[in-house]
Amino acid sequence: MTVADFGLHRLNDELAAVVCSWAQTPAEVAMFAGESLSPPLTATQFARVVGEQDRQAWVLLLAGVPVAMGSVQFRGESARLGWVLTDPSRRGFGYGRRMVTALLAQACADPQVRRITLGVYRDNTAARALYADLGFVDTGARRYTEVNQERWESLDLELVLPVQLGSLEQ
Repeated sequence: MTVADFGLHRLNDELAAVVCSWAQTPAEVAMFAGESLSPPLTATQFARVVGEQDRQAWVLLLAGVPVAMGSVQFRGESARLGWVLTDPSRRGFGYGRRMVTALLAQACADPQVRRITLGVYRDNTAARALYADLGFVDTGARRYTEVNQERWESLDLELVLPVQLGSLEQ
């Protein structure tokens, strides 16, 4: 596969319908979206929450087939990544990494952004390893969510971007 085989597209109803099949149980939806979405996932729910939370939601296509998705929320000097999910049948092939690096490129394209944040559940070891490999560090902040009568701990991670020399005021 080549770079030309991949495309990044805004989430629309058609793509959302495919993504909805990737996370169906309460635990799968919580792992993917925290408390921002709830099962059963629907294209209508995606559209509503994207608008309410001012998210830019993206889907990674491989030769026209959705393989991963994610979102970016811009908040002044920071951007927050979220909703990172890979098609369960396509995990282990680097599509999640490719999705996250595409989201990072989107965030870094905004000259205001100085830091990128995200949340990840402690038990999501594959995602935590990916984020650490990309340079994200644990801020020490914690959030807790109840899923299936279990308490899940979420870690806040951040990536501080280097200051661009052209952005310094003289």
